[in-house]
Amino acid sequence: TILETGNWLVPQMLDQPWIHKPPLAIWMTAALYHTFGGFSEILTRLPSAVSSIVICLLVALLADRYFGRRAALLAGLAQATCVYMFLQGRLGEVDMPFAMFIVAALVTLAWHWGNREFKLPIAAAALFHLMAGLAILTKGPLAIALIGMPILCFAAMERSMKPILAVVLTPMFVLSIVVGFGWYAAIVLTVGDEAVGHWNASYVQRFLGHYHLKSHGPLFYFYSIPWLAMPWTITIILGAKILWRKAHSRTGRIDRYLWSWFISGFVLLTIAAFRSKHYAVPILPPLSLLAGMLADEHIRHVGKPAKRFYVAGFAFTLAIYVVIGGYVMPKNDWRKPTIAFVREQIASIPDGATLYVAGLAQSAVYPYINREFEYINNFADAKAAADDGDDGQPWILTYRRHLSEATSRGYRVREIAAEAPSAKVPKNETLVFARLVAAPTPEADATHLRHHTVP
Repeated sequence: TILETGNWLVPQMLDQPWIHKPPLAIWMTAALYHTFGGFSEILTRLPSAVSSIVICLLVALLADRYFGRRAALLAGLAQATCVYMFLQGRLGEVDMPFAMFIVAALVTLAWHWGNREFKLPIAAAALFHLMAGLAILTKGPLAIALIGMPILCFAAMERSMKPILAVVLTPMFVLSIVVGFGWYAAIVLTVGDEAVGHWNASYVQRFLGHYHLKSHGPLFYFYSIPWLAMPWTITIILGAKILWRKAHSRTGRIDRYLWSWFISGFVLLTIAAFRSKHYAVPILPPLSLLAGMLADEHIRHVGKPAKRFYVAGFAFTLAIYVVIGGYVMPKNDWRKPTIAFVREQIASIPDGATLYVAGLAQSAVYPYINREFEYINNFADAKAAADDGDDGQPWILTYRRHLSEATSRGYRVREIAAEAPSAKVPKNETLVFARLVAAPTPEADATHLRHHTVP
């Protein structure tokens, strides 16, 4: 919609302003579409894929600084082969770019604080606050907590206020404010108080659990994070004694920083009432660093057998991911029938006829509707659609659950085709392609007649 309207400040979705979250991820995708000539799934997934690669490089870079070259290679490979990287890195979602900015900000601090001093050179401060601002511009104030909590936790571990003062008492602090909150200020000036209501629902009410999407129980991250970090969860568990000893040593400042990063984020996400697995992505990279260090220790003590073990392990993991990602998941992609259904039915609409998409909200099918369409929120708006042409019989794409609303308002619906239900798509959520045979009379519309048939 940005490319159609030219309004990059206020993105539109279904002819309504989309201001629930900041737009950096939308800007990235729109810029790719503009550069390469329109929508494609590859371009949609590209920001996540590139962000995943950058995170692996950042992990390896930090490991090289403190644990050595071989540990850096192992840490980078560990990061690349975690389950969550495979799952999230291939999705066209905001979480991996968001995690990349969080990781870049915290790695910048670790680069300097892992040594003896807490000083932050002006260039490092600028980079840190730029990354923090971009993280806020990607997913909102959650970035402040995911960056701020590790700093507070590390300061407590080191019994020093210096880490906090280093990031606050710098002129570069204004950079994160301008980059992170400039868009919010512009939206308030443009849209007004409505924006504050959206942000309250998206941030505060979601954190408190007052959200329309289903959440998970309080123990969710206790079992989901070990799975997401596999196969390196096993390495962390087996090396727990070594990790404990290093974190408590006088020279273990970088180890304490990494644990501050993970533990503070874990606590924050756990106390939030709304929980989802992708929220944990920004707090998991320190585990890869620790796993790489442990693998390096293992090789140092065991020698060639350990080297062969890790080479075989990485090769096996890569082969598994190639088979699953290249064959199993595409073959069993539950979206394929939906996409095929949409494309086939849209192609059957005569030239010049208007398609109305009714009540699909944030459905993922819009990119596959390769013609202009008009969106209506519900069938209360369908009378205007019926009176707008097409012989009073508008073409409708909607969910099956909305048909009862159509009949309750006095419409007779001629169903042309319906998507087949499946384990992933229950019957009530399947798409229906239909025509409204007759607009309701004013009397029927007023009384919401309930006894019309659906052929």
